[in-house]
Amino acid sequence: MMETADPYDAYLETSGSRPRSLGAFWSQRWPPDKKDRYRSLVIAHRGASGLVPVGNTMEAFEKAIELGADMIELDVRRTADGVLVVFHDPDIAGIRLADMSYAELLQHTAKLGFEVPRLVDVVNNVKERIALDIEIKETGYEAELVRLLGMHLDPSNFVVTSFLDSSVSAIRQIDPAIDAGLLLGTKLTWGTLRQVISEWWPKARLCQTGATFVAAHHRLCRLGFSRRMTRLGLPLLVWTVNQEVAIRHFIRCRVAGIITDRPDLALIPALDSRSRLSV
Repeated sequence: MMETADPYDAYLETSGSRPRSLGAFWSQRWPPDKKDRYRSLVIAHRGASGLVPVGNTMEAFEKAIELGADMIELDVRRTADGVLVVFHDPDIAGIRLADMSYAELLQHTAKLGFEVPRLVDVVNNVKERIALDIEIKETGYEAELVRLLGMHLDPSNFVVTSFLDSSVSAIRQIDPAIDAGLLLGTKLTWGTLRQVISEWWPKARLCQTGATFVAAHHRLCRLGFSRRMTRLGLPLLVWTVNQEVAIRHFIRCRVAGIITDRPDLALIPALDSRSRLSV
């Protein structure tokens, strides 16, 4: 059964001191404000990907902004000619993105009826309109990513996430002002026993990487997981939640954010919750 403990109350039960320094994004939003209690951010997974033909596209991002989502989640990879692009899969048409140029990538996706945007174009298009949750899919270009983001965005307007411990650690070392979060939940069914344990009890990994928040699959958010993260002073994002009943459950639990393909389903209960909590 999923837990229903209030993260705000759990936080108050701690010593009140943070175990690490949060970055610019979460330092403005965590811990929950005592007066307004707490509100869950609605984070559009690959944009409003459940409402458009293709996610991680300008169309998907514009739809998320139109709906009023708090953040856009997107995936970043690098092409053979060094272009940071917004794309989820490691390959297309049997060819790795890392082995093709950006021009070649555009040729492939044009045949499929969509265009893969460059990260810099997405950032320039959405900045000052919505915050970003940027997932690093591979290692090796963390410094390049930080340089690009630093040229166009303030760290208070974005976070970085990865399933890769080394990438989270690298981001935190390059710029401690950036909030970097560890993604968890992919190894619950097929990982080794050690990997499964590190997903349910990730404290050592969190300490080693310097992660300032956690983004966990919704299957993890039970058996005290949410409370353990709160006791560590860490905001918790839950992914990918698309059923309205589950969305409402996590909003009641007041997790820091809900990552969803259907931000339209999350926004109404989230707004209702915020209205009640601010009374």
